[in-house]
Amino acid sequence: MLSWFFKKGVHTQAPVAPKVPPPPAVLGAAAAAAPAAAGPDWAARLQAAQGDDAALLRIAASAPRLEIKMAAVQALAAEASLRQAEREFRSHDRKVHRLAKQRLEAAVAQREARARAQVLLERAAALVDEADVPINHVVELDHGWHALAADLLEPRQRTRFAELRARLDTAIRERGEAEQRLHRWSGDVRQQLPAWREAMVAAAGQGEAGDAARLALDLRALLEARPAVPAKVTADLDTALGLALQAASQVESRLAWLATQAAEPAAVPEPPAAGEAAEPGAEAALPRPETLPPPRWTDLPALADAELAGILDQRHASWLRERAPVPSRASAAPTPAPSPARNDAATAAQRAQVDSLLQQAEQALAEGQLGALQQQLQAIDTLVGPKRATVWPDALRGRLAALRAEGARLKGWQQWGGARAREDLVTEAEALARHTQAATDSEAVSKPKLNLTDHAQAIQALRQRWKELDRLSAAAPQTLWQRFDAALQTAHAPVAAQQAALQAAREENLAAREALLAGLDALPLPPHPAHAADPAAATPLPSDAPTVEWKDLVRELHGFQLAWRKLGPVEHTVPASARQGLQQRLRDSLARIEQPLQALRQVATGERERLIAEAQALVARTGQPLPWHEAARQVRDLQSAWQHHARQLPLPRALESDLWARFKAATDAVFAQRNAAAAARDAALSANLTARESLLERLAALDAEADPAAIERTLAEVDRAWRVPAELPRGAGDALEARFRSAWAAAQQRLNATQTRHWQSQCDVLLARLAWCESRELAGGGTADPSPPEQDDLPAAWQQALAWRWGRPPAPGPLAATEVDDLLLQLEAVLEMPSTPERQAERRQLKLRALKAAMEGRMQPAQGPAQHAAAWLALLRQGGLTTAQRQRLQDLVAALRQAPPGTLARVGASARSSGV
Repeated sequence: MLSWFFKKGVHTQAPVAPKVPPPPAVLGAAAAAAPAAAGPDWAARLQAAQGDDAALLRIAASAPRLEIKMAAVQALAAEASLRQAEREFRSHDRKVHRLAKQRLEAAVAQREARARAQVLLERAAALVDEADVPINHVVELDHGWHALAADLLEPRQRTRFAELRARLDTAIRERGEAEQRLHRWSGDVRQQLPAWREAMVAAAGQGEAGDAARLALDLRALLEARPAVPAKVTADLDTALGLALQAASQVESRLAWLATQAAEPAAVPEPPAAGEAAEPGAEAALPRPETLPPPRWTDLPALADAELAGILDQRHASWLRERAPVPSRASAAPTPAPSPARNDAATAAQRAQVDSLLQQAEQALAEGQLGALQQQLQAIDTLVGPKRATVWPDALRGRLAALRAEGARLKGWQQWGGARAREDLVTEAEALARHTQAATDSEAVSKPKLNLTDHAQAIQALRQRWKELDRLSAAAPQTLWQRFDAALQTAHAPVAAQQAALQAAREENLAAREALLAGLDALPLPPHPAHAADPAAATPLPSDAPTVEWKDLVRELHGFQLAWRKLGPVEHTVPASARQGLQQRLRDSLARIEQPLQALRQVATGERERLIAEAQALVARTGQPLPWHEAARQVRDLQSAWQHHARQLPLPRALESDLWARFKAATDAVFAQRNAAAAARDAALSANLTARESLLERLAALDAEADPAAIERTLAEVDRAWRVPAELPRGAGDALEARFRSAWAAAQQRLNATQTRHWQSQCDVLLARLAWCESRELAGGGTADPSPPEQDDLPAAWQQALAWRWGRPPAPGPLAATEVDDLLLQLEAVLEMPSTPERQAERRQLKLRALKAAMEGRMQPAQGPAQHAAAWLALLRQGGLTTAQRQRLQDLVAALRQAPPGTLARVGASARSSGV
């Protein structure tokens, strides 16, 4: 709110809004208002100042008429000019100021709306360029645009937004259609893949290559129907289709191989066995490097699908069993004559054992495992060798011969394939080396990225494959190995550089850790508290060793642990050779400090437990007569002791927090009980204060028209209650006492006024009753009104006296006239009524007679309120007064009316029972 006041002295330029010329209607209204208001001169000046805000502001400031000022302000166009006009007319010309403020608010709203519209247009343009338009962003865009007032925007902005919104709708619709196509295509793929696999399994088991080709065509058609979406969207389906096509191609090639082999009547002759001499013409039967042999079953690409591979391998094994082996030229030579001595035929157990080994060998051959095949053949030789004279069935001998021939043939191809595989490995190694050189060339403009982890794994995989070839085939030529090793050394150069850098970083990390340990070991240990009393028992320190306290040592230990953690895990940042020694040294260095520190922390923990127990004991003693200020002092002392111990030797964070929570709970309990007692005391003081306030309210509520007796009774009760001792809040006693005195005085005044009015009323009634009695006496005691008048408002003694006078016959008496005059003189003197000189003399004579009587009788004259009241009652009972006496009695009643209430009215108990 106060920013406007602070900005008054700061000369900042408001952003200048583009000048928008006022609409023609405004100009016309301004031009029409000016002549009507001030004549043609002001109209001309307004017309000339159109478009010049400075001139319009001058006209608005100097124009004598309100209409001209409003016309000038109405013609302003720039926001800065409107703001200046709003400020200038703020303190005067309220209508002009209101107009300027309205136009300023409209200009600001228009500027902000157009700026917001521009931001929304930029967001819409960005959404149009995005490939995937989020629907929630479009919804937010629509909400933001509809929140703007359309009449505040420029037409081109509205047109531009409509165009962008239409393009967004088109993009969203196209994306929806693409998603529908993708959904349908994905459903088709997921539905057709299982059926295709069943058909492919059937083709692999009983079909031909054409069946697999037709299935592959179906998959290619399905792949060509793939919607044009990013590859990551259908990556899993694309991979599944690719694997399926690959499997179809491999199944087709294997089925074609089986069909080709089935169509050829003769098999390819086996390569010559090791150690045998080749016959003339046999070299032409073997494959030459220039003319490659037809592919064999094991040369075909391996199938990734284990089920299809097993089915096709079973068909190949069946084909092998059905096809008789082709004997070689060496086997066509005349066989030696059989041994003249022959034994019996092989037993059934022997035949079953040999048949089992033959089945395992045939399974190994079908799976292309030549090593397992050789093992099974060796086992057969071990079994059959000692029993050469045994007659074996022709079928077993034929199967064994076929296995031997196929194994020998495949062994030859394995050696040839091993050479080709090594050539491939060398080619891959050299390609990897070239890729490495291209990636590490500093002068290349665009070089490929090199992932060293994958790169190292690729190098390791190539070496493992070379070792596997060494195990499965013959040794490689030395030149080929040198090429392979040189290429891998070149490819391994960046990996070696990275490993060297990593080793250097680990050595640096090790040096930093050793420096931290050296600094920790160099810290001297402070003396143990057990050695404080016996310095000789402590370990002597060098004279120049710095003095270290335990809290400083704890801080240094914490800093060491923080720096150690910053260096990272030891398992990944330190050389493996130094790791074990470093960890042992760390344990030793920490044990040198932590063992005595742990003992000290146990002592410190005991001290804190003692402080907690003392705080809890304070809580238990709160019910005893312990002053709260003393308990608070003891709590503060305990808190100071706790802070001192915490500064001397901090405990571990978790332990320190737990102990502090217990200590704080105990001290809070002490303060809570103190606060509860203080609250109870405050409640009692508040109750006393409320009681005193209620007494003051009773005094203030006394009604001046009430019965004086009731007022006196209330005052007596309030006075008794006020005099009861009661503790009040500090500072409230004097104020309440002053208020009570003031209220008491006011109530007493009201009581006095009430009593005065009541007394005067009684005196008036008394005059009326006296007049009634005198009229009766003058009438001679007629029977017109034998009953006396009601006298309820008079005191009881007065009523009795008047009633006695009313009841006696109308005759003078009972006093003599001289006695009546003496009583009148006496009461006139008591009331200090003014009198004539004759009366003054009579008063003196009366006093002298009374004095003489008292002197003669040796008694003091009895003069007092009771005697005066008795004299007054005697006058009220006196009948047959003379005219002068009646006049004097009336004067006496008039003087009594002006006297204090109760004068001459209280005579013993009768006065107290009168209620006055």
